[in-house]
Amino acid sequence: MPFTSTSSRPLNQTGIVMYRVVGATLAIIGLWIVVLVNVQNDRRLVHEQALAKAQGYAAGFAENLQKSILQIDQLSL
Repeated sequence: MPFTSTSSRPLNQTGIVMYRVVGATLAIIGLWIVVLVNVQNDRRLVHEQALAKAQGYAAGFAENLQKSILQIDQLSL
């Protein structure tokens, strides 16, 4: 009894289709990895910028507070 394939495509066309599917899947996975790495880098950058801005605000507030305390000290003398 001869072997009959249940698929209507010849075996080599099925292999080509499978390579294309695997290739497309790998390409999509690669793109997702690139996107996730970029998102992670952007989050880190935004966090660092926010931290630097907060430190600047805190330093400015501390300086203003120190000046106010010195003025109150001079007035109390």
